[in-house]
Amino acid sequence: MAYVGASHEELVAAIKDLQRSDPEAKEQWIKYCATQGAGMRDPTKHDAEFLQNFFNIRETIEVPVHTDMGLAELFKEAQRASPGFKQAWSAYRSSMGGKYDDPAKHDESFLVSALEFLGQAACANMTMGRMCSEMMGKGGGKGGCKGSGWGASSGEGGSSWGGGGWDSGSNGWEGDIYGPNKRRRTESWNGGGSWNQPPQGKQALVDQVKAFQRSGEEQKQAWWAYAARNGEGKDPNRFEERQLHEFLVMQGWA
Repeated sequence: MAYVGASHEELVAAIKDLQRSDPEAKEQWIKYCATQGAGMRDPTKHDAEFLQNFFNIRETIEVPVHTDMGLAELFKEAQRASPGFKQAWSAYRSSMGGKYDDPAKHDESFLVSALEFLGQAACANMTMGRMCSEMMGKGGGKGGCKGSGWGASSGEGGSSWGGGGWDSGSNGWEGDIYGPNKRRRTESWNGGGSWNQPPQGKQALVDQVKAFQRSGEEQKQAWWAYAARNGEGKDPNRFEERQLHEFLVMQGWA
């Protein structure tokens, strides 16, 4: 529409309406102002000739086409592009009680929690990789710690990290990682990552988080970072049972 003969006020109103109703037109106006209007986007600051010319050439102004992609569609695209993400999403969905792999069948808060969890898990995994590298460089870690990715296994001591805790003939994380005076009690743990008899209830989860923090400075910082993002304060008692379980799963302690 050229708005031939329209007044300055009518052209200003038309451009404002167009920006509100058409995202592509809004981008075209921004580009037009940037290239021919010294970056001034307020239509009231331009004369009628400038405004009229925008309508005359608008269809020739090329801008990126934006598509509205919700979280569910983002998850679907990620699953198609990355087998690893597809597997991680399915594992998270299952562990959190979700029935369907189709992200569209979950509400947005569930998907946001999944993204947060997977991001934190990746950070924790990379942190563990650094710790393992330091241990191997120092010759520490009785159970071995070779490899930093999920599913990485060590050729020494028969240890493996499968994302849910150690499975080691030497009862898991013993040795230099805790120092000579900080060996973990292993009689009630199966490989340092899960209980032989899984504890039940929130208090058991609180106790596990506290034990996790005591196991090292890196572990303490991991909990503090999670607490800062997901709650108020650092006391595990102030978090929901679901959150405590989520954190412990991410760290391989549940």
